[in-house]
Amino acid sequence: MARGKTNPNKWRWLTAVGISISLLAGIVITEAAKAQGNERRSGTPQSSLVKYATDLNAAAEQGRFNGIEERTGDTNRAIQILASGSKNNPVVISESQAIRDVVMIGVARRLVHGDVPEELAGKRLFKLNLEVLFHDSNNAQELLAHLSAILSDATNSDSKVILIIDSIQSLMGPGAAFDGAASSLLRNAMSSGQIQCFGASTDIAFRQDVASQESLAPLFTAFQSDEASDSSAEQSEEAAKSKDASNDEQFAGDNVSPDLRELIDGRNSPSHVKALLQVNDANSTTLRQQLGALGVSIDAQMPRFGILAVDLPTKAVEKLASNSQTRYLSLDRSVVASGHIENTTGEATMWSQSGNSGFAGSGVGIAILDSGITKMGGLDNIVLNQDFTGEGITNDTFGHGTFVASMAAANKGSYGGTAPDAKIINFRVLNSQGNGTLSGVLAALNAVLANKAKYNIRVVNLSLGMDAVDSYKNDPLCRAVRSLVNSGIVVVAAAGNDGKNANNAKVYGRIHSPGNEPSAITVGAVNTYGTDARNDDGITTYSSRGPTRSYWADSAGVKHYDNLIKPDLSAPGNKIIGNAAPNMSMRSYLVSSRASRHFS
Repeated sequence: MARGKTNPNKWRWLTAVGISISLLAGIVITEAAKAQGNERRSGTPQSSLVKYATDLNAAAEQGRFNGIEERTGDTNRAIQILASGSKNNPVVISESQAIRDVVMIGVARRLVHGDVPEELAGKRLFKLNLEVLFHDSNNAQELLAHLSAILSDATNSDSKVILIIDSIQSLMGPGAAFDGAASSLLRNAMSSGQIQCFGASTDIAFRQDVASQESLAPLFTAFQSDEASDSSAEQSEEAAKSKDASNDEQFAGDNVSPDLRELIDGRNSPSHVKALLQVNDANSTTLRQQLGALGVSIDAQMPRFGILAVDLPTKAVEKLASNSQTRYLSLDRSVVASGHIENTTGEATMWSQSGNSGFAGSGVGIAILDSGITKMGGLDNIVLNQDFTGEGITNDTFGHGTFVASMAAANKGSYGGTAPDAKIINFRVLNSQGNGTLSGVLAALNAVLANKAKYNIRVVNLSLGMDAVDSYKNDPLCRAVRSLVNSGIVVVAAAGNDGKNANNAKVYGRIHSPGNEPSAITVGAVNTYGTDARNDDGITTYSSRGPTRSYWADSAGVKHYDNLIKPDLSAPGNKIIGNAAPNMSMRSYLVSSRASRHFS
């Protein structure tokens, strides 16, 4: 197609999708590395299916594809072909690897949710890792042996396996590997019903190498998938807007975080670390080749923030830091929850004044990033649920998220929220023990931007945090928050619960991340002593105090502290009442720990 005739919506959308869908390739690489690592550690051979293929159903169940918009028409077509009685091996035709991956992901998610015809119930989608397969096959005989073992494992599996081969001409047809050595084996397996195949290719390659073969053509039904849908075009517009609202804060100092540098310099440094890589272009082919050469695998990515969650060899840190595309490299840190109101805050007075009764959040979306929300006690307006912990649930088994959501948006009443008519977006980033990962929180914030227009998300609540090590100029969570604020979203963050030490002495400089981000509204906790009057109020002993002590280090190793005055405001946070999720694990935790931990 001539450049002058290119549909701009189409190519903007393809660019956005290409950025987000590289996640699939990262999962395939990561799972293959895990399989090989497990085999080396245990000394027991892994099944060939596990070694050479990735279970996309499992990835979907773990929430690895959250935030990826489905291509509904293409997904429906693929499922229709898979469920048909003949020629039930679909081949998605597209020049774009990203589009082919989107269709496969859509089918995997439908299988997981049971949103498929009865003929496909219980089936699982496995994607062959051709790179690993070919690496282990030095000749045709070895390739046939590996594929025979994979087919045997698939046949003997408890689930019915659909095998993804992308690109299909790599294994089938005269131009396939080792002069098409595996073509007959796979053809016979499909003809006999031993295996179902979900292929992918480009138009010319499929027509020349597969569809032109009399023995292969009757097995496949190909369908074209190139044009962006209307909803996808809308996404491209939103992606363009989010790019306009990106963070232009300059990075400062050493581009490796202090705690990561300390870890790799230690005597007992681990062989691998989980880290967050901030880069110029998260979808750069050159960068991905460089990462592969260094043995770095991509676990997840947050394309709207230019962040990749990676698993990398410790010895590769310095080489990665010197890469021209690396902006900042830091550890994927753990994240934890931080824990009469209508009268003392002035909420009741505001509503009682003429003309204010309608200020209840109608039409506004509030994204709660927490331990999930259980629908109960006036929390009736949850419009979107997604899990980013890998546990595959969105209800609140810990108890913190439901409590926080009730403070924000429970129906009016004695213990109602301040915005009872608001729409609630439930992004579960803390697991059943109240813990999460920084990469999980970033993935959820990425989904906030992706869904901003659809649900009119205007507020994000982060009653969680982690130790603030990196300056807000470099901290990936702070930079993501700045991007949200630049797009018009108000971000509210907890100050933290480190206002005193183990000896109950008051301490300063313990504001958590992302509360150390200047654009976030950072909130401390007030003790109202159970009265409506404010003249007896005081800051709770546990609430974190400023100034912020996150820092960056220059080339001489000198630390430059941010020293921002935080929190920005304080609100009631001691002995307040809200919804308690049933059977929550936080209940027993609080009973056993008494007042050693507080939530705000």
